[in-house]
Amino acid sequence: MELVLWHDGLGSDDDAATDEESAARVLYFFPPRAVADQLNVLQLLQGAHAFASSFGATSAADATHVQLTTMRYCYRRCESHVWIALGVQTRDDDAAACSEAAMEAAVDQLYATFRLFYGSIEARLATNRAGTSGMAVLEQIGASRKLLRKASSRALQVRDDADTSALEAAHERVESLRVSLAQLEDASPIHAFRRVCADFFPVFAQALGLDEQVTCFSDLHGLVYYPESKHLQLCFQLLLQSLSTELPAIVSAAAFVHGQVVWTQLPFEQLALLYTVLRLREQEGYVRAHPASPTSLWMDQTYSAAYSPVWATKQAYTEMNGSPSPLLKRRPSAREYLAEVTNSFKNPSPHAVNHGLQCVDGTFALLGAKDIWAPAISLLVNRQQCHLLVWQELLVTLVFVVEANDAVALSRVCGALQDVLDGHVHVREASRRTVSPPTASSSSVWSFIHVNRMTLGVQLHNLAKLRSKSRDGAGMPLRLQAASVPRPLLDVLNHAHAAMAADTALLDVCVRTPGDGWVVARRSGTVGRELYAFFDASVETLGDLSKSMTELILHDFESTFM
Repeated sequence: MELVLWHDGLGSDDDAATDEESAARVLYFFPPRAVADQLNVLQLLQGAHAFASSFGATSAADATHVQLTTMRYCYRRCESHVWIALGVQTRDDDAAACSEAAMEAAVDQLYATFRLFYGSIEARLATNRAGTSGMAVLEQIGASRKLLRKASSRALQVRDDADTSALEAAHERVESLRVSLAQLEDASPIHAFRRVCADFFPVFAQALGLDEQVTCFSDLHGLVYYPESKHLQLCFQLLLQSLSTELPAIVSAAAFVHGQVVWTQLPFEQLALLYTVLRLREQEGYVRAHPASPTSLWMDQTYSAAYSPVWATKQAYTEMNGSPSPLLKRRPSAREYLAEVTNSFKNPSPHAVNHGLQCVDGTFALLGAKDIWAPAISLLVNRQQCHLLVWQELLVTLVFVVEANDAVALSRVCGALQDVLDGHVHVREASRRTVSPPTASSSSVWSFIHVNRMTLGVQLHNLAKLRSKSRDGAGMPLRLQAASVPRPLLDVLNHAHAAMAADTALLDVCVRTPGDGWVVARRSGTVGRELYAFFDASVETLGDLSKSMTELILHDFESTFM
């Protein structure tokens, strides 16, 4: 996987420019590579876009795709002068290649999430210490490198002259420019920007699974909604509205039960991004630790065995890591097995009860016990600085976006939230009514993926059964979603999704699978919904397939897809 950010207003197109001058427009490149290699990729992408644009006008939001022998790139302009590109390795089996829609969805998610938490790239580059303009510094660096190149060339021209004064003057000029350039580079905003990118992009992309393969699941994930409950919805609607009235610092909020959306004041697009980050943060906490930084979304240590996850189950995280049960790692004797079971009753493993605000280490605690996790949020509106806060009590999770200009104001908001929410009757009542995890909203025996483009809701039903798992996919980690579908079946699903995405007028796609089953994709354009259903070999004929699909739709979606 490769990720490239560049600014088309920086760098140099001069034929005599050095690689360093030309590659100055590269803001961030992952994984790190030599300047010449970065420049080769950049020139390829820029050249391909210029060639494609020569055939007609293109929209600024249009993505460009480049297919090479070993790499495939998707890139687009994300800001007025900033571009983002994602490159993935192509597989030997070209039939399994991901669709353009999946690549574009992955690129959009990478940039949109970065912007939500870190703001506009151009704004970050324009901000610099000591009140100077960061872009002005970068432009001065470019001009200084050009002057240094010309001064170095002049020094080479006069090195054989009889008059040594000209050579001395040339060397002094070169040395002066080097000192000036070093000072400018020390003041450059690019160093801080690249540190932020290095802390965010590699972990985020890896957590999404983009480092392995971009699949249709890049476009088929979103919000998981709690089974409809009018009582719970009304309960949380009243709670969040009363909180917003009592605490004006609350910009918006959302309520979850068992990690699934019940009610939200946030726009669906923002909530989907926040929801994904919260899930990935917990997912990474079960996988690996990451270097800590003041702005990090990740944790510098992994969860202990006592931690109670919010967004998925411990079993799901165990399956994601491929960790076998402790009893399967060896073949214990009857005496060892009896001793192990007896000790488990004598010393039961501790089970943490989440209560309080989410902390930097991923756990939940009341104020004063640990450092509270409150990353900055950029809402793209004319507001003061906003922060994200997460409150957990029993089975209820509340996500807040609050206004706070500084640490003191943020601390006051956290204290006010805790005073109101700690032991709140609505929260405890909601937990009492939902002691058991929600069952699947569908009783269908078939597996399917349902996407509502309007609410960004996604329903994965019986997806885990495709690999004979005993658990449904309601709380499935994002990295496990594509892995839950066998590779040959995933290839068929990728093609069905690609066909639907390529032609907005196409309403149905039916594909026979290598295992003599079926994948049926159906779209209802009027309500923005897509359905991908899996049928096994027991459905033998097209007549049986039509009957099974009709039964599924009538049972679960009434007339939505008819």
